[in-house]
Amino acid sequence: AYFYNYVTKILDGKAGLPDDTQRVVLSLLNDKTVAKTLNWVDELDRELEKLNKAEKGWQTTSIANQVEQELDLQRSIAESDAGKLARSRISRLRKELKEFGNNGLRISVEIDERRAGKAMLAATGNVAAGKERQEPIVVDDEHFMWKFDGEYWKDELGFYRFKIKSVCPAKGAPARP
Repeated sequence: AYFYNYVTKILDGKAGLPDDTQRVVLSLLNDKTVAKTLNWVDELDRELEKLNKAEKGWQTTSIANQVEQELDLQRSIAESDAGKLARSRISRLRKELKEFGNNGLRISVEIDERRAGKAMLAATGNVAAGKERQEPIVVDDEHFMWKFDGEYWKDELGFYRFKIKSVCPAKGAPARP
Protein backbone atom coordinates (compact mmCIF):
# COMPACT_ATOMS: atom_id res chain seq x y z
CA ALA A 1 0.00 0.00 0.00
CA TYR A 2 2.92 2.36 0.72
CA PHE A 3 4.33 1.81 -2.77
CA TYR A 4 0.88 2.36 -4.26
CA ASN A 5 0.88 5.84 -2.70
CA TYR A 6 4.32 6.46 -4.24
CA VAL A 7 3.03 5.29 -7.63
CA THR A 8 0.15 7.77 -7.44
CA LYS A 9 2.73 10.52 -6.79
CA ILE A 10 4.65 9.37 -9.87
CA LEU A 11 1.45 9.43 -11.95
CA ASP A 12 0.67 12.95 -10.71
CA GLY A 13 4.26 14.10 -11.43
CA LYS A 14 4.86 14.86 -7.74
CA ALA A 15 7.43 12.15 -6.93
CA GLY A 16 10.42 14.41 -7.60
CA LEU A 17 11.92 12.13 -10.25
CA PRO A 18 14.24 13.49 -12.96
CA ASP A 19 12.44 14.03 -16.28
CA ASP A 20 14.06 11.06 -18.06
CA THR A 21 13.31 8.73 -15.16
CA GLN A 22 9.75 10.05 -14.91
CA ARG A 23 9.14 9.34 -18.61
CA VAL A 24 10.53 5.80 -18.43
CA VAL A 25 8.59 4.93 -15.28
CA LEU A 26 5.36 6.41 -16.69
CA SER A 27 5.71 4.29 -19.83
CA LEU A 28 6.13 1.27 -17.57
CA LEU A 29 3.07 2.19 -15.49
CA ASN A 30 0.98 2.51 -18.67
CA ASP A 31 1.42 -1.23 -19.21
CA LYS A 32 -2.04 -2.81 -19.57
CA THR A 33 -1.72 -5.07 -16.53
CA VAL A 34 -0.41 -2.31 -14.25
CA ALA A 35 -2.99 0.17 -15.55
CA LYS A 36 -5.74 -2.38 -14.97
CA THR A 37 -4.76 -2.88 -11.31
CA LEU A 38 -4.52 0.88 -10.76
CA ASN A 39 -7.92 1.40 -12.41
CA TRP A 40 -9.44 -1.22 -10.12
CA VAL A 41 -8.43 0.85 -7.08
CA ASP A 42 -9.97 3.92 -8.71
CA GLU A 43 -13.20 2.01 -9.38
CA LEU A 44 -13.42 0.92 -5.75
CA ASP A 45 -12.87 4.55 -4.69
CA ARG A 46 -15.79 5.59 -6.89
CA GLU A 47 -17.99 2.92 -5.31
CA LEU A 48 -17.07 4.08 -1.80
CA GLU A 49 -17.82 7.66 -2.82
CA LYS A 50 -21.26 6.64 -4.12
CA LEU A 51 -21.92 4.83 -0.86
CA ASN A 52 -20.98 7.93 1.16
CA LYS A 53 -23.30 10.09 -0.98
CA ALA A 54 -26.28 7.78 -0.51
CA GLU A 55 -29.29 8.70 1.60
CA LYS A 56 -28.54 8.94 5.33
CA GLY A 57 -31.34 6.47 6.11
CA TRP A 58 -29.75 3.82 3.91
CA GLN A 59 -26.20 4.52 5.14
CA THR A 60 -27.21 3.53 8.71
CA THR A 61 -28.46 0.07 7.69
CA SER A 62 -26.47 -3.05 8.48
CA ILE A 63 -26.21 -3.98 4.80
CA ALA A 64 -24.69 -0.58 3.97
CA ASN A 65 -22.18 -1.15 6.77
CA GLN A 66 -21.28 -4.60 5.37
CA VAL A 67 -20.93 -3.21 1.85
CA GLU A 68 -18.66 -0.44 3.12
CA GLN A 69 -16.49 -2.91 5.05
CA GLU A 70 -16.23 -5.17 1.99
CA LEU A 71 -15.34 -2.25 -0.29
CA ASP A 72 -12.70 -1.04 2.20
CA LEU A 73 -11.21 -4.53 2.35
CA GLN A 74 -11.21 -4.94 -1.43
CA ARG A 75 -9.66 -1.49 -1.87
CA SER A 76 -6.90 -2.33 0.61
CA ILE A 77 -6.16 -5.58 -1.22
CA ALA A 78 -6.25 -3.84 -4.61
CA GLU A 79 -3.88 -1.11 -3.36
CA SER A 80 -1.48 -3.74 -2.08
CA ASP A 81 -1.65 -5.72 -5.34
CA ALA A 82 -1.16 -2.62 -7.48
CA GLY A 83 1.78 -1.51 -5.34
CA LYS A 84 3.42 -4.94 -5.50
CA LEU A 85 2.98 -5.18 -9.26
CA ALA A 86 4.29 -1.67 -9.90
CA ARG A 87 7.23 -2.25 -7.56
CA SER A 88 8.17 -5.52 -9.26
CA ARG A 89 7.98 -3.90 -12.72
CA ILE A 90 10.07 -0.91 -11.62
CA SER A 91 12.62 -3.23 -9.94
CA ARG A 92 12.85 -5.30 -13.12
CA LEU A 93 13.32 -2.13 -15.18
CA ARG A 94 16.07 -0.95 -12.82
CA LYS A 95 17.89 -4.30 -13.15
CA GLU A 96 17.57 -4.25 -16.95
CA LEU A 97 18.87 -0.67 -17.18
CA LYS A 98 21.78 -1.56 -14.91
CA GLU A 99 22.55 -4.59 -17.09
CA PHE A 100 22.36 -2.46 -20.26
CA GLY A 101 24.72 0.05 -18.65
CA ASN A 102 27.18 -2.69 -17.74
CA ASN A 103 26.94 -4.21 -21.23
CA GLY A 104 27.47 -0.77 -22.77
CA LEU A 105 30.58 -0.33 -20.67
CA ARG A 106 31.88 -3.76 -21.73
CA ILE A 107 31.18 -2.98 -25.39
CA SER A 108 32.95 0.37 -25.06
CA VAL A 109 35.99 -1.35 -23.51
CA GLU A 110 36.02 -3.97 -26.27
CA ILE A 111 35.85 -1.27 -28.94
CA ASP A 112 38.72 0.62 -27.32
CA GLU A 113 40.76 -2.60 -27.06
CA ARG A 114 40.11 -3.38 -30.72
CA ARG A 115 41.12 0.12 -31.80
CA ALA A 116 44.26 -0.10 -29.71
CA GLY A 117 45.04 -3.56 -31.14
CA LYS A 118 44.48 -2.34 -34.70
CA ALA A 119 46.77 0.64 -34.15
CA MET A 120 49.40 -1.67 -32.65
CA LEU A 121 49.21 -4.05 -35.62
CA ALA A 122 49.52 -1.16 -38.05
CA ALA A 123 52.50 0.23 -36.12
CA THR A 124 54.33 -3.13 -36.16
CA GLY A 125 53.64 -3.59 -39.86
CA ASN A 126 51.59 -6.78 -39.54
CA VAL A 127 48.59 -5.12 -41.17
CA ALA A 128 48.77 -2.11 -43.39
CA ALA A 129 46.65 0.61 -41.78
CA GLY A 130 43.46 1.21 -43.72
CA LYS A 131 44.29 -1.38 -46.38
CA GLU A 132 42.45 -4.39 -45.00
CA ARG A 133 40.70 -6.30 -47.74
CA GLN A 134 37.07 -6.91 -46.90
CA GLU A 135 35.45 -9.91 -48.48
CA PRO A 136 31.71 -9.51 -49.01
CA ILE A 137 29.31 -11.37 -46.76
CA VAL A 138 27.10 -13.57 -48.88
CA VAL A 139 23.47 -13.37 -47.75
CA ASP A 140 21.03 -16.12 -48.68
CA ASP A 141 17.28 -15.75 -49.36
CA GLU A 142 16.31 -16.37 -45.73
CA HIS A 143 18.38 -13.54 -44.24
CA PHE A 144 18.74 -9.78 -44.52
CA MET A 145 21.85 -7.67 -44.38
CA TRP A 146 21.57 -4.54 -42.28
CA LYS A 147 24.37 -2.08 -41.75
CA PHE A 148 25.27 -1.83 -38.06
CA ASP A 149 24.32 1.62 -36.79
CA GLY A 150 25.39 1.29 -33.16
CA GLU A 151 22.36 -0.43 -31.66
CA TYR A 152 21.49 -4.07 -31.21
CA TRP A 153 18.60 -6.12 -29.86
CA LYS A 154 19.23 -8.40 -26.92
CA ASP A 155 16.96 -11.15 -28.26
CA GLU A 156 18.90 -11.26 -31.54
CA LEU A 157 22.48 -11.33 -30.22
CA GLY A 158 22.95 -15.02 -31.02
CA PHE A 159 21.93 -14.53 -34.65
CA TYR A 160 24.21 -11.75 -35.89
CA ARG A 161 26.78 -12.79 -38.52
CA PHE A 162 29.95 -10.94 -39.28
CA LYS A 163 33.34 -11.52 -40.87
CA ILE A 164 36.40 -11.79 -38.67
CA LYS A 165 39.57 -10.91 -40.49
CA SER A 166 42.55 -13.01 -39.62
CA VAL A 167 45.71 -11.07 -38.78
CA CYS A 168 47.79 -14.24 -38.73
CA PRO A 169 50.50 -14.55 -41.39
CA ALA A 170 49.43 -16.57 -44.46
CA LYS A 171 50.59 -20.18 -44.74
CA GLY A 172 54.07 -20.48 -46.12
CA ALA A 173 54.88 -16.84 -45.44
CA PRO A 174 57.75 -16.31 -43.05
CA ALA A 175 56.64 -15.18 -39.61
CA ARG A 176 57.74 -11.71 -38.51
CA PRO A 177 59.96 -11.58 -35.48
